[in-house]
Amino acid sequence: MLVLAVAAVLVAGIGAAGPVAADTAPPAGTLETATADPQPTWQTDGIVWALARSGSTVIAGGDFGSIRPPGTSVGDSHQQVRHGVAAFDIATGNPTAFQPDIGGTPFAAASNPSPGECDAAGTGTYVCKEVLRVKTSPDGKTIYLGGDFDHAEGQVRQKLAAYDLATGALVTNLAPSINSRVRAIAVSNTTVYIGGDFTSVNGQPRTRLAAFDRATGALLPWAPTADHTVYTMALSTDGSHVIVGGVFDHINSTTINGIATVDATSGATMPWSSRPVPPRNTAADTYSTVWDLVVDGKTPSTRARTATVRTFSTAALPRT
Repeated sequence: MLVLAVAAVLVAGIGAAGPVAADTAPPAGTLETATADPQPTWQTDGIVWALARSGSTVIAGGDFGSIRPPGTSVGDSHQQVRHGVAAFDIATGNPTAFQPDIGGTPFAAASNPSPGECDAAGTGTYVCKEVLRVKTSPDGKTIYLGGDFDHAEGQVRQKLAAYDLATGALVTNLAPSINSRVRAIAVSNTTVYIGGDFTSVNGQPRTRLAAFDRATGALLPWAPTADHTVYTMALSTDGSHVIVGGVFDHINSTTINGIATVDATSGATMPWSSRPVPPRNTAADTYSTVWDLVVDGKTPSTRARTATVRTFSTAALPRT
C-alpha cells in the first residue's frame, strides 16, 4: 500500500516518514510498488498517484476509498471516507473538509482490461475510477483532476474534473467528453492543457494532447499529436511553451523520444536539444518513459523511475 509518506517529505509541519521498502522484483506484468512501515501520517487504503499543493493545503489523488489516522488499523472508528481525493493541512497533517466524490461505472469483462489501474468490482466485473493527476490553477483556487473516472458528484465527468478548493464545489463549465485516460495536466491563467491516452475529445480528433479555455470550458483548436502516451506536462515560465513527456516517439510527426516542447498557442513543435531519451529498441521491444516534469526557473527537469530515464519492457508497461 502506498501511503502519504511522500507528502511528509515534501511539505513542512508533517512528521518525518519511516523507512520504505521498495518492491523491486514484482511478478511479471505487475508494476513496481512500495510498502511502508507504520507512519506518523494519515494513511490511505490504496494507491496515491499524484500530489499537488495550494497554499497551506496538499491534495492527494489516486485509487483509494478511505483515510485513517496514524497508529490506527483498517476499519478504525476514526477512519474517513475519501473517493480518490484527499486534502491535508500542511501545518498539522490533518485532513481538511475538501473531499470530492470521484467514481467510475462498473462494467463486465472476461478479465481486468488494465491491471493495476482498474479494480475488481465482483465476479467478472471491474471498475476504473482512479485519479492519476492533480494540478492547481496559478492562483491556487481551482483543483484539476485527471484520470480514468467517469463521474464526479454524481455528474458525468469523463476523465477530467475541476473543483473550487475553498467551497468543494464542482466547476460546472468544464465537462468534456474524453474517450480515454487523462494522465497529464498543465494550467495557465487562460488555458487547461491535458495529455494522456485519448484520441477524441468532444467528438473531435485529439491525439493524446488537447486544451480548453479556462473561463468557458470550450475545447480549443490546439491539437498537437503524440504517437503514444503522454504522462506529464509543464509550462515554461513565460507560458509560451508546453513541455510534454511520455513514451512517444513522435510529436506532430517529428521524431523525438520521450520529451518535447510545443508552442502553447499553435501546438507547433519547437526546437528541443537536450540529451535525447533513448529510442524504442524494436528488436527487444523496450522503450524509455518520462514520468514527470518540473520547471525550476527556466530549466525543466525530468523524473523517471530512477534518477535517470529507465527502459521498460512492454510486458511490464503496455504502450498505448
